[in-house]
Formats: sequence, structure tokens, C-alpha cells
Amino acid sequence: MTTETIRLHITPLTPDLLNSVVPASVRPSATGISFHIIPTFPENNYGYITLPKMEAEKIKKKLNGFDSERQEVQGRCGSPIEETQG
Repeated sequence: MTTETIRLHITPLTPDLLNSVVPASVRPSATGISFHIIPTFPENNYGYITLPKMEAEKIKKKLNGFDSERQEVQGRCGSPIEETQG
């Protein structure tokens, strides 16, 4: 049985914010965590986290509108990762 997963796109997301975004109880099921930096706009750093659908929906609902150091945090579904065979 496979669990449906969702890839969340979270802005802003840095390694320092990860612990406040993803609860410790959910962290073991989080995969595909990546951080991306925009050098010209460092305040707009973002990242992706792949989570089971139910946990992703909870985090997305919690994050939308959350204020982190005077910057609104946004969580939305990211584009799916295409798996290649080979």
C-alpha cells in the first residue's frame, strides 16, 4: 500500500525555519527537503518538502497567513516530481 504524497512549496523556507514549519512528529515522514536561494532577493528564499497528503494539508493550512519575522509565510502545492526509469 502506497501513501499519497504532496510536494509543498514554502516561501520563505530556510534550514533555520524548518523546525518551526515541520513539527517533530512529522519530520520522519518528510522527504525531498530542499532549500533554494535567490541571491538578488534573499528575503524570498524558498524550499520544497514532500509529505504524506494528510500531513501536507495540515501544514499548508497552518502556514498560510503565518507571520515569520514580519514576512508572511506561504505554503502551496508544488509541481510533482517526475520519476524516471532507468
